Amino acid sequence: MHDDLTDADRLCSTVHLLNRDTSTQDYDDDDFAIQSPRGNVSGTALVYSGGINSGELVHNGTTSGRVCFVDATAPGLYVVSWTPDSDDDPRAVWLFERG
Repeated sequence: MHDDLTDADRLCSTVHLLNRDTSTQDYDDDDFAIQSPRGNVSGTALVYSGGINSGELVHNGTTSGRVCFVDATAPGLYVVSWTPDSDDDPRAVWLFERG
């Protein structure tokens, strides 16, 4: 999609998080990154409305919101990852194919 406010092309997706852990977990839009088909990794772009933002999820708590990435317009396979804590194992990965 093209963001007229920043005049940049973005790859955006709505994500849903569920805390299955028994302890409270922090989340933040900075926990997401994208790897381009050429192997470059970058973080999220600012979402002005409807973003995932940040907060804490209690056991079985849920949240959802958009995450967007700038300059994700080249064709190929993109890998979006969510790593909430670099010292911990939990993470998620999504694959996006651009034609």
